[in-house]
Amino acid sequence: MIGRVMAFAKVTKLDKKLRSFEYLLYKFIGWFEKEKRITDDSHALFLADFTRLKVLKLLFLVSAVNEGNDLLSIFDKFYAMRHGPVESEIYDAMVNEKFRFIQFKDRTTSFKQPFDTWAFEDLSSEDKCLLDSAIESLFDKNSSIILYPAMTLVDITHKWISWQSAYMMALMLNKGSQLMDVSLIREDTKYYTK
Repeated sequence: MIGRVMAFAKVTKLDKKLRSFEYLLYKFIGWFEKEKRITDDSHALFLADFTRLKVLKLLFLVSAVNEGNDLLSIFDKFYAMRHGPVESEIYDAMVNEKFRFIQFKDRTTSFKQPFDTWAFEDLSSEDKCLLDSAIESLFDKNSSIILYPAMTLVDITHKWISWQSAYMMALMLNKGSQLMDVSLIREDTKYYTK
């Protein structure tokens, strides 16, 4: 019985993580299109620009932006990899097409459902508030970061000591990745500009 309860709690946490990620993407779309002054309902420019790599770097940056009230309790499995931090459960969901509204297939990002039908009733108002606050804080740090190409975001994440130390450990252990300590991410000097 205890195993079943624990498995259920894990699924619930993962579901919340996946929904929170899609909510962040929803907000990123609005931010990106506002910065670019786009009114195209197809969201073609967003879909072309927001690759898997770019989204994963933005996720790391938005997750750590609010000191004392960050998103690292939700997105808690960042691994230091060659191109910067990657949230492993989000990456796995991308590869295995586990999202409700969006998919990252091969090198293409597309909507599973029309953008105007996306709804997030299953996220609590507290969850949305926390996510909105992180987006607003990232915007305040650098309102243009949403327009940066993926490799510029990679360069920014490579400035973080928490990534550098974990990636160095991965290389020393002859591994391709190493779990990043959430407390080290929280304590790190944070970078949001080129």
